[in-house]
Amino acid sequence: MMIRRKTKRTWISFLLPLAMAVSLFTGMMVPAAADQNPFSDVPDGQWYTQAVNYCYAQGYVGGYEDKTFRPDKTLTRAEMAVIMNKMLSLSGKANNTFSDVKAGQWYTDAVLSCVKAGVMAGYDTRTFG
Repeated sequence: MMIRRKTKRTWISFLLPLAMAVSLFTGMMVPAAADQNPFSDVPDGQWYTQAVNYCYAQGYVGGYEDKTFRPDKTLTRAEMAVIMNKMLSLSGKANNTFSDVKAGQWYTDAVLSCVKAGVMAGYDTRTFG
């Protein structure tokens, strides 16, 4: 059990800095379509604009229904699960033992795929958080 928990932490400690590093160098990899800013609250010239546009062009993020990205909003664990699921193209799902992950929600499959892959875990076997 300790080895498995350490492996999960290793994956997360590897993936998060990797995602941050990728966002720093997106200026070199941004496709032409990513130059177009689809979000009304992501102003041109901000330090994060190219990274947001790149992630949008790759299909990793989609923003909110009102055409905003909300860059100052705290990212939820559910949103992070959806992003990681898309970035890593995860397949398969763990059995849902979490009382706070309801079937059929926009994040359910992504959470269970991340748990199955070992890149995210719940706080315990009953709550994902």
